Amino acid sequence: MRKIMKLSPGQIAKALGGVVEQSVLDDEAQAAGVLARATFSVLTEPGDRFAGWLLARYPAVEVVETLQSDFDFRALLDGSARDQLSQLFGDTASLFAAARERWQPRLSFSAVEKALEAARRLGAQLIVPTHSHWPASISLLGEGAPHCLWVRGDTRVLPLVARALALVGSRLATSYGEMATTELVSVAVEKSLAIVSGGAYGIDAIAHRATLALDGFTVAVLAGGIDRLYPAGNLELLNKIGEQNILLTEQPPGASPTKWRFLQRNRLIAALGSATVVVEAGARSGALSTANHAIQIGRPVGAIPGRFDSPQSAGCHELIRRAHATLIATPEQAIDLALGSESEALSPFEDSLGAIETRLLDALGSRALTIENIAFKAGLTSAELSIGLGNLELRGLIRRRGAGWVKA
Repeated sequence: MRKIMKLSPGQIAKALGGVVEQSVLDDEAQAAGVLARATFSVLTEPGDRFAGWLLARYPAVEVVETLQSDFDFRALLDGSARDQLSQLFGDTASLFAAARERWQPRLSFSAVEKALEAARRLGAQLIVPTHSHWPASISLLGEGAPHCLWVRGDTRVLPLVARALALVGSRLATSYGEMATTELVSVAVEKSLAIVSGGAYGIDAIAHRATLALDGFTVAVLAGGIDRLYPAGNLELLNKIGEQNILLTEQPPGASPTKWRFLQRNRLIAALGSATVVVEAGARSGALSTANHAIQIGRPVGAIPGRFDSPQSAGCHELIRRAHATLIATPEQAIDLALGSESEALSPFEDSLGAIETRLLDALGSRALTIENIAFKAGLTSAELSIGLGNLELRGLIRRRGAGWVKA
């Protein structure tokens, strides 16, 4: 593996050419920092708080150089930093060992080059927190914020997302959900609010299409790479958004849209929306994940009530019943929520599977994988694998096949 930060300024500029602004290429230090953050987007799974903590406190180049120097974090951190780490994460020795185990197999400049080349072919851009158009609200995610964003569209319009309504809901939208979404979008566009959603079937797609039809501004946040548009049935819509508005993701090109990445994608939707409104959601809808992320970062949440016997409204009713969301009876109330209300942070709902188990299931399929292959695909340590595999086996969701594991 070539030493990423040992590259010459010319090599760094060549790797980033066509993917960042010329002003970045003209500044050697800035270009190296952008490449280092691109490296971390390849190394880590979304929401890796230790990686976020490191990049928030130290130049990205120094952090990558530390990884290339046998992951000797002690050389990077002073005493006060180690004390802070202990308070946040507990045992630092275990933290460092786990980070090394997760990240080292992915530390490959060829993987970073491949991601940058794919972005270049698509005409996509790579932006980092120092970019003039980086969405400020991303900072609400703290250590869990993305290291960089891969964007299709004109990044100069990204500041429009400063006033935005996030609309999420069921993939199995009813005619009532479609009507409600369309009316919400109509009033939001009239009030010059951007519409943020996830590009999925159902409520997401209805929100994006209505915004485009009204010449509004919409952002679709993806769970996979900018070259892995999903779902396939929305390919035409997503390409249109990328041509006319904005597609963005924290995942590098080539990354698959897995369940874990969908769940983590939802935190970006919540952060980008000045408020999140759940239009329709079943009792276990992924839209509730977005609502919970919004609650945790102090963003207001609204929910539209439906018929009491409608399964597609069960999640909305539960949000309202538990006082986790404001009841939205008119489109104007949703706009008011986005422009002025505050929400008290509450604990998230419990999910049936934890983060480790979700990532393990994402990695597994019908072909048996060894422990080493699973660790690489899921970005987990051996200790996390042991716990997760045991839990999934007890639930009957996975089984052994020869020397490997498959989904049951």
